Amino acid sequence: MEQTTIDSAIYEKYIAPTKSERRRFIGIEIEMPVVNYSHGYSASELQRLFARKELPDFVDKEQLKTVLRQILDISSDGLKQRGKNEEIFLKPLYERADTLSNPAKDMLDGIENGETMEDYIKIFALAQR
Repeated sequence: MEQTTIDSAIYEKYIAPTKSERRRFIGIEIEMPVVNYSHGYSASELQRLFARKELPDFVDKEQLKTVLRQILDISSDGLKQRGKNEEIFLKPLYERADTLSNPAKDMLDGIENGETMEDYIKIFALAQR
């Protein structure tokens, strides 16, 4: 799918509607521009596929990164408008979007490569300080 198509879909769905109209669209719908529904999966099947360690082969990872960043940009803009400097809390999500990873996947990868659960307990304990 071309970038202009993705941009247009995001604009029409999330930017153009008024606040009251936008409430109807709240939810995770990122698979629309990323997944070709001709693969024959239902929404619940897609959810199970996306909850695995690796993304399904039919997902264009670069398009997924683009869509995730666009969603985060929209969120960031909304948080900036509140004027409370809350957009800084999105930084880890941008990093996750860029790497298509998350703490659970990182931990599973580490354990497969010889790290121990104790290593992760220490890492998460340090992060809480």
